[in-house]
Amino acid sequence: MSTNNKSYTYIVVKHFIQNFKILIFMKTNLFKFQLLFILFLGMFIASCTDSTSTDDALADDYAEETVLRTQDSIGVGKKGCFELVFPITITFGDNSTASVDSYDSMKEAIKAWRTNNPESKIRPKITLPFEVIKPDGEFVSITTDLEARALRALCGKPGHGPMSTKGPHGQGIDHKACFKPVFPFTVILPDGNEYVINSPDDRKGLHDALKAYFKANPGKKGKPELKFPAKFELSDGTITTVASKAELTALKDSCD
Repeated sequence: MSTNNKSYTYIVVKHFIQNFKILIFMKTNLFKFQLLFILFLGMFIASCTDSTSTDDALADDYAEETVLRTQDSIGVGKKGCFELVFPITITFGDNSTASVDSYDSMKEAIKAWRTNNPESKIRPKITLPFEVIKPDGEFVSITTDLEARALRALCGKPGHGPMSTKGPHGQGIDHKACFKPVFPFTVILPDGNEYVINSPDDRKGLHDALKAYFKANPGKKGKPELKFPAKFELSDGTITTVASKAELTALKDSCD
């Protein structure tokens, strides 16, 4: 083999070896890059998951506390003096509203809203008017903030506020209603007339009837009362028939 051929062969082999080394280097570093990318992606996903879990827990705590604050503000619920007549409407900080038929659905609605509005400084509240039932069967329609504060003043029981939590994320808290009336039910007006409430939509008519009565009879202190017997749904979902004021008072007392 001539000298020129040997030189050419040497050059070709040398370039081949160099290119091979470069290829090995690239593959090795590509593999390392892939490992780093997978590791980074895993950390990013874990971080997002942790963040989502934390946000969900914060929204859940916020909703739980808001329900308890709401109950305390008007003295309702198992540990309060009165019982709300569901459904009620909740007004949120952005003035949107939601209709809820229990404390559980109230909590879920507030949690969903809080998740989408984590920076809002205004807590959700019950929309006026709303109704409560006293243990003696008196049916009370609350139409103003002043009436709501007066209602709370009638209930001397300790508040349900945020200090009542027994564990993280609301563990151990019972914010359910003691009972709620089952439609239809009848309210006896102060003049002895009866008003049948077949659905939540009929309650506005009751407000109007009461307003008209007190306007026509200024100074009179008659109170609308629930007519017995009446059916109530208990916190465990069972339906019971209450025959008198005394039975209703005993039912409320049994919730403490």
